Amino acid sequence: MMNNSPFSEVIQSSLQNFTAQCWQWNTMPDFGALVTIEQDNRVLFGIVFDVQTGSMDPARVVQAYQKTEQELRLQQPQIFAFLRTTFSCIIVGYRTQESIIYQLAPQPAMIHAFVRYASLSEQQQFFGSADYLYRLCNASYITDLDELLLILLKQHYAQGIPQEDMQKLFEVLSACWQHDYHRLKIFTRRVTHVLR
Repeated sequence: MMNNSPFSEVIQSSLQNFTAQCWQWNTMPDFGALVTIEQDNRVLFGIVFDVQTGSMDPARVVQAYQKTEQELRLQQPQIFAFLRTTFSCIIVGYRTQESIIYQLAPQPAMIHAFVRYASLSEQQQFFGSADYLYRLCNASYITDLDELLLILLKQHYAQGIPQEDMQKLFEVLSACWQHDYHRLKIFTRRVTHVLR
């Protein structure tokens, strides 16, 4: 079960996306996780599309030691002090007091704003519409879009997404990929395997 406490903070931001650094290098969000940032009178929604772990100091390159993590923690615990994990999210909408709006927010996420996982009720409310797919499909910087969509659909299926909602998702994807019938056909075939 996901904890709703903040676990990271924004270190880079634009209207379209943001990058956050995890407070603990070995505690990171899953690919496809829905996260939120609260600021001003709105809540920004982001979907994780990239996660990276490495050295926070460019002068200190991570080396292979041929030891387990437990052995390293006993013999060289200092090496873990220089590790950091960052993740990038596409901003897919925001919530005001009235409703969720599936478009860019008027302002980007604030630097050092705290990031937390969306609660179950927020996830259900957010994914109640397929409109977030338009933002995903038009983000050329997401290199693994099909994989991201598959994991999102798998999450929906695990929560028991109704067949009519699944049909709406495919209608949106069909509109987004209207000139790529081959891609849609392959993706549909992969979805049937993922959702078994």
